[in-house]
Parts: sequence; C-alpha cells; structure tokens
Amino acid sequence: MVDKKYRIIPEDIKLSRKLDFELLVEWERHRKWILKAAGRMK
Repeated sequence: MVDKKYRIIPEDIKLSRKLDFELLVEWERHRKWILKAAGRMK
C-alpha cells in the first residue's frame, strides 16, 4: 500500500522495443508535468 490508499501490484508484460520507447516517452512527459505542477521544475 502507498499512503494507505493505493496498492501496487507487480505485473509481467511482454513489451516490444517500440512499445517500450512509447511508454518511456509518455512517462517522461507526465513526470515533467508533475514536477512543473509541484513547482520543482522551471
């Protein structure tokens, strides 16, 4: 449990190089948005 609200469940997923890249790009975009919203990135 995370903060007694969210449960993290590990899951194995077969990924391709293309899908891996797309997921990483999407994660980076969301990560930057979160940092900017929290005032930790200019």
